[in-house]
Amino acid sequence: MAEPDVKDEKNVQKGLTKTIEVSVKTPGEEPIKFRVKATSKFEKVANAFGKQLGVDPSKFKFLDAEGQRIAKQTGWSKTMEELGIENEDTIDAMLEQTGGRE
Repeated sequence: MAEPDVKDEKNVQKGLTKTIEVSVKTPGEEPIKFRVKATSKFEKVANAFGKQLGVDPSKFKFLDAEGQRIAKQTGWSKTMEELGIENEDTIDAMLEQTGGRE
Protein backbone atom coordinates (compact mmCIF):
# COMPACT_ATOMS: atom_id res chain seq x y z
CA MET A 1 0.00 0.00 0.00
CA ALA A 2 1.39 3.40 -1.00
CA GLU A 3 1.96 6.02 1.63
CA PRO A 4 0.10 9.31 1.25
CA ASP A 5 2.11 12.13 -0.25
CA VAL A 6 3.03 14.31 2.72
CA LYS A 7 3.89 17.25 0.46
CA ASP A 8 0.40 17.23 -1.10
CA GLU A 9 -1.23 17.05 2.34
CA LYS A 10 0.79 20.07 3.51
CA ASN A 11 -0.14 22.02 0.37
CA VAL A 12 -3.84 21.30 0.93
CA GLN A 13 -3.55 22.37 4.58
CA LYS A 14 -1.84 25.62 3.54
CA GLY A 15 -4.50 26.24 0.90
CA LEU A 16 -2.07 25.65 -1.98
CA THR A 17 -3.21 23.73 -5.00
CA LYS A 18 -1.26 21.51 -7.31
CA THR A 19 -0.14 22.65 -10.72
CA ILE A 20 -0.96 20.48 -13.71
CA GLU A 21 0.33 20.49 -17.26
CA VAL A 22 -2.21 20.06 -20.04
CA SER A 23 -1.73 20.04 -23.79
CA VAL A 24 -4.14 21.48 -26.33
CA LYS A 25 -3.82 19.94 -29.78
CA THR A 26 -5.33 20.81 -33.12
CA PRO A 27 -5.32 18.25 -35.95
CA GLY A 28 -2.00 18.13 -37.78
CA GLU A 29 -0.23 20.46 -35.35
CA GLU A 30 2.08 20.03 -32.39
CA PRO A 31 0.34 20.32 -29.01
CA ILE A 32 0.65 23.56 -27.05
CA LYS A 33 1.40 22.93 -23.37
CA PHE A 34 0.03 24.98 -20.50
CA ARG A 35 0.80 24.84 -16.78
CA VAL A 36 -2.18 25.82 -14.66
CA LYS A 37 -3.52 25.22 -11.19
CA ALA A 38 -5.99 22.37 -10.95
CA THR A 39 -8.45 24.95 -9.58
CA SER A 40 -8.10 27.23 -12.63
CA LYS A 41 -11.14 27.61 -14.83
CA PHE A 42 -10.99 26.01 -18.27
CA GLU A 43 -11.66 29.46 -19.75
CA LYS A 44 -8.12 30.46 -18.76
CA VAL A 45 -6.65 27.64 -20.88
CA ALA A 46 -9.01 28.31 -23.81
CA ASN A 47 -8.15 32.02 -23.85
CA ALA A 48 -4.40 31.34 -23.60
CA PHE A 49 -4.71 28.85 -26.47
CA GLY A 50 -6.54 31.41 -28.61
CA LYS A 51 -3.99 34.09 -27.79
CA GLN A 52 -1.13 31.74 -28.69
CA LEU A 53 -2.69 31.06 -32.11
CA GLY A 54 -3.98 34.59 -32.62
CA VAL A 55 -7.61 33.47 -33.00
CA ASP A 56 -10.84 33.74 -31.05
CA PRO A 57 -11.01 30.61 -28.85
CA SER A 58 -14.81 30.49 -29.20
CA LYS A 59 -14.23 29.39 -32.83
CA PHE A 60 -13.01 26.03 -31.50
CA LYS A 61 -14.73 22.98 -30.05
CA PHE A 62 -12.70 21.53 -27.19
CA LEU A 63 -12.80 17.83 -26.31
CA ASP A 64 -11.44 16.40 -23.06
CA ALA A 65 -9.29 13.26 -22.83
CA GLU A 66 -12.43 11.06 -23.00
CA GLY A 67 -13.74 12.83 -26.10
CA GLN A 68 -16.50 14.74 -24.29
CA ARG A 69 -17.13 18.28 -25.50
CA ILE A 70 -16.31 21.14 -23.14
CA ALA A 71 -19.11 23.53 -24.08
CA LYS A 72 -18.50 27.25 -23.70
CA GLN A 73 -21.89 27.84 -22.03
CA THR A 74 -21.40 25.22 -19.32
CA GLY A 75 -17.81 23.95 -19.25
CA TRP A 76 -15.60 26.99 -19.56
CA SER A 77 -16.59 28.28 -16.12
CA LYS A 78 -15.66 24.96 -14.46
CA THR A 79 -12.26 24.22 -12.99
CA MET A 80 -9.88 21.67 -14.40
CA GLU A 81 -10.68 19.44 -11.40
CA GLU A 82 -14.42 19.73 -11.98
CA LEU A 83 -13.95 18.71 -15.62
CA GLY A 84 -11.81 15.74 -14.61
CA ILE A 85 -8.77 17.09 -16.45
CA GLU A 86 -5.60 15.75 -14.89
CA ASN A 87 -1.87 16.27 -15.21
CA GLU A 88 -0.53 15.50 -18.71
CA ASP A 89 -4.01 15.18 -20.28
CA THR A 90 -4.43 16.26 -23.89
CA ILE A 91 -7.39 18.41 -24.93
CA ASP A 92 -8.35 18.30 -28.60
CA ALA A 93 -9.31 21.57 -30.26
CA MET A 94 -11.34 21.37 -33.46
CA LEU A 95 -12.18 24.40 -35.56
CA GLU A 96 -15.95 24.72 -35.41
CA GLN A 97 -17.64 24.73 -38.78
CA THR A 98 -21.06 26.24 -39.25
CA GLY A 99 -23.35 26.21 -42.21
CA GLY A 100 -23.53 23.64 -44.87
CA ARG A 101 -24.54 23.12 -48.39
CA GLU A 102 -26.64 25.84 -49.92
